[in-house]
Amino acid sequence: MNLWSAAWLQAGKLVAKNPTRPIAIGVNSATARSQNQLHIHLAQVNPTTLADLRAIPNPETHLDNWTKTDVVLRVNKTKSKIPRHFRVVKYTGGLPDLFGVLKRQLPATEDMADQSIGVVDAGQPNTYFVLTSNPKLGGAGTGLMDMIYGWGV
Repeated sequence: MNLWSAAWLQAGKLVAKNPTRPIAIGVNSATARSQNQLHIHLAQVNPTTLADLRAIPNPETHLDNWTKTDVVLRVNKTKSKIPRHFRVVKYTGGLPDLFGVLKRQLPATEDMADQSIGVVDAGQPNTYFVLTSNPKLGGAGTGLMDMIYGWGV
């Protein structure tokens, strides 16, 4: 079952429409979850994170190359005082099973349980920013996708 497509469909129905803070969905790493269960957050993106995503000069567009990217994004300051490193792909198409796609791309030195995964509306039909991060990612990565949400902004 593709949880990402189902979550995106539900987010479109349940998350308030706001062009300055479009839909963002995501999961935290296993180690950063506050509950002992996998759950996908349905939220709005933090406006500064969105601005940084839109400002990427030539974003990677193929999920097969997501591990080759390293983008610093400003995040929700209530969650982190410093910008964080993410792998980012600007993907067009139907959302695939990101767990499977991204697991196949991981370097041998990384574990899937350490990854946080997020999807942000890129403002064009069927186009998304797909983000991943983990605490070991260059500079200051994160296993907490909550940092990209516009909560409390």
